[in-house]
Amino acid sequence: TDMLTSVTVTPSGTVWAAGVYYNSDGDQESLLLKRTGSTWTPVTAPGLAFLEGITSTAGGQLWAVGYGFNGDYLNDSTVILMQTATGWKQVASPSPGKGNGSYLYSVAAGPGNALWAVGKYYDSKTAAPHTLTVRYQSGKWTQVASPTPGPADDWLYSVTITSSGQAWAVGGATGPTCEKNLAEKYTSGAWKVVTVPDRGACTSSNANALF
Repeated sequence: TDMLTSVTVTPSGTVWAAGVYYNSDGDQESLLLKRTGSTWTPVTAPGLAFLEGITSTAGGQLWAVGYGFNGDYLNDSTVILMQTATGWKQVASPSPGKGNGSYLYSVAAGPGNALWAVGKYYDSKTAAPHTLTVRYQSGKWTQVASPTPGPADDWLYSVTITSSGQAWAVGGATGPTCEKNLAEKYTSGAWKVVTVPDRGACTSSNANALF
């Protein structure tokens, strides 16, 4: 089984895709494909991760994010990979949920070397759901606080950065009857909820219609 979840193009025009595949033993492994000419070629990727997002910086630096099983926590933790001169390697990434789980779903690069990744985690003590935003600065990834408006489940599923450097993230927040759209933007040094319309009917029958 193979699944591609995200694609990006470097400034030089090289196309990369990320995802996951399951080997003959049924184990999950990171999937990276590079398009050279008219051919897609698998590229060795570290870790047993489900890669959900990939991006290229203006300088051609590639990053991929996702999640994978952590033996120390006996649950999923965030995974961030970066391309280096000698190949892809995994770097340290915040996993605030610890044994209750932490996930990254999207990564984006912007002007001024801006890099953001988003997802969700469950509180390490109470298992309460939280949105997760992490930023790359000074050579490391650090968690940045973000609003969590829903009581049942909250997540950020995609992030982008404008030409002026403003970051936007979208996902959902689930309350007692159903889930609602969630949009946040990073402004004046903090993430803030932005009102967006909900088009779907809110009934108990779709209360758990999560991604």
